[in-house]
Amino acid sequence: SRSSNYTPYFFLTQFYENLSMSAKLALSLLSNTAMGIGSKVLAAHEAAQVGVQWADFLSDRNTGDIPFGSVVLMLLLDTALYILMAWYIENVFPGEFWNPKAMVFSVHAVVLGTMRW
Repeated sequence: SRSSNYTPYFFLTQFYENLSMSAKLALSLLSNTAMGIGSKVLAAHEAAQVGVQWADFLSDRNTGDIPFGSVVLMLLLDTALYILMAWYIENVFPGEFWNPKAMVFSVHAVVLGTMRW
């Protein structure tokens, strides 16, 4: 069902107001939770009849919550992490017709300077 996509966020709402900004950012490493937090922040700005403005994108002066820009940056970080995870998994577990690389191939490539995309 659709509600299962935001399950981590639904558990978070019980103690959302008591969380620090760093805890909210750490929880935003799950993209589902970041979307839920972003929706909450956006709704709070709309309820205050100020909306999300470029001037308030990285600092929140209106609702006292986490800045909307921080949530967007966490979503971009999530995207980069998921791309790196997909690249790594594709190289270590490539499928039936390709040769798998060692599990530490990325460390070897960085140390030896031979990383090829």
